[in-house]
Amino acid sequence: MLERFSDSMTAPGIVPRIGRGLFAVADFDTGDDILHIQTPFLAVLNTERLGDTCAGCFGKTQFEKTSQEIQLRYCSGCQVPKYCDRVCAGFPAIGVTSNMMLYIDMSSQDWHLGHRFECSIFKALKPRVLPTNARAVLRIILRLAAPARSAYSPKELSLLDQLESHIDEIRDKNTASWERTTLSAMAVKHYSGTDMELEEILELSAKLEVNSFSLTTATYDRIGMYMHPYAAIMNHDCHYNAIVGFDGPQMYVKAIRPIKDGEQIVISYVDATHRYSIRKKELLERYYFTCRCDKCLVDEDEPLAMSDAVADAYALLESNSATYEGDKLLGIITNLTDNTWSLSDQPLVALVDEYIATLISEGEMESAMSAAALRYKYIDPDIYSEAHSLRVVHAWALAKIAIHIEHTSVMAVLKVYGYTTADGVVHQGEKIVVNPGMIAWSVLNSLVFEGHGSCVVPGLKDIIRRTHTQVHDEFLEQGTDMREMNDRVRIEWEKVERAAKSIVGDRTMTPINAPLLPTADSDLSDLDVW
Repeated sequence: MLERFSDSMTAPGIVPRIGRGLFAVADFDTGDDILHIQTPFLAVLNTERLGDTCAGCFGKTQFEKTSQEIQLRYCSGCQVPKYCDRVCAGFPAIGVTSNMMLYIDMSSQDWHLGHRFECSIFKALKPRVLPTNARAVLRIILRLAAPARSAYSPKELSLLDQLESHIDEIRDKNTASWERTTLSAMAVKHYSGTDMELEEILELSAKLEVNSFSLTTATYDRIGMYMHPYAAIMNHDCHYNAIVGFDGPQMYVKAIRPIKDGEQIVISYVDATHRYSIRKKELLERYYFTCRCDKCLVDEDEPLAMSDAVADAYALLESNSATYEGDKLLGIITNLTDNTWSLSDQPLVALVDEYIATLISEGEMESAMSAAALRYKYIDPDIYSEAHSLRVVHAWALAKIAIHIEHTSVMAVLKVYGYTTADGVVHQGEKIVVNPGMIAWSVLNSLVFEGHGSCVVPGLKDIIRRTHTQVHDEFLEQGTDMREMNDRVRIEWEKVERAAKSIVGDRTMTPINAPLLPTADSDLSDLDVW
């Protein structure tokens, strides 16, 4: 084993036929923090998120508070990044101008660690903004030449030097990526005024390309690029034992299952629920290797040919369309399920995710609630372990949808689609009335009281618990008899399940059980929960 990083219970080591990897030097239980990196080596927002996401907390404050409480303000120097407030930005003294910009105290720590070096460059480029990768490389290069207070530590730089760049593979096998990398490197050299040779900048750019993480919110919305050279040591395995999450600028790597002392820490670089051919393609195109994990060795025998329906579904998903239509997605989902495609197989899993997001964007909240319930009850339990953070994120999404409906319409009117069973029995469509508050309460209750070992980050755990308490108190204030709630919740879930199952023709499916609820005299503060 090589030297451990900080107080982490991990250490780099050698993996036969692969190179370096990260290993546990202690036992980890499910949900334990394997790594917790509080200060990123690099974290930058995607260009399209600069206008709506705080560059200091990366949306954490916005997530925890309402939009009415947060008003982002531009940096007064360059008017490129925005911040929630001086605490979020890390500035000890800030003034607010009449046009809602921030005057930054030049002596602040955060200023010295990041934006100080790029602000004048961004100002000179205005209204142009450098692409995400270029801003990332620029920040690293500027910090490499910074005073000791702002510079990277020798250990961080040593780890960075040891990272693979795959620059030859990028140059030879990925023309589009190489052209983008070259243009960014040329722009960085020009605007930074660095003495570094272009080849050195290209090497650094390539390292970022293959070693960075997608910076996300606590609910896995992609907002930027993150890199830390120690976290980058973790290798890929489609049967992973750890999962990455972000809570603002803080990175968490959590055990998705028990890990023994000496076991390698492995994460999945891609969505491991996809079929082998899709995983292989993504890993080759982005990371330049072919995975030989146990899952891939089993799955590589799958038929290469895809049916027309599956191929059409993947083509739609790969188009990254910003204008998905709910009816079109529903048609593809129905077509696949009519062909006995399993709900827990891709691309149906991804299609349902897109269908829910599209319905929300279209304002079809009742339909979104039915689809989210379908995912919560019949899809996630089959493809994710109980502790997986996506199980919690999807449950939280269902609860939020139900709360929104309850606050705007009181009751939800759900559509039960008409369908014909395999034996030719026709079921007519109908509409049913559901109490969304009870659905929200039961989901939140399940998360809080049964969420031991969950791999979600602390910020999401906190807001789920606070929301659960609010919903709990609202029912008590209404004089609800909690002793009757279990039966009432089961009745509401039966109706929601009918609507959810009708989306896919009411196929035979076994749902997870509706969670039991606390009694009226439950003391939530004393329970051993999140």
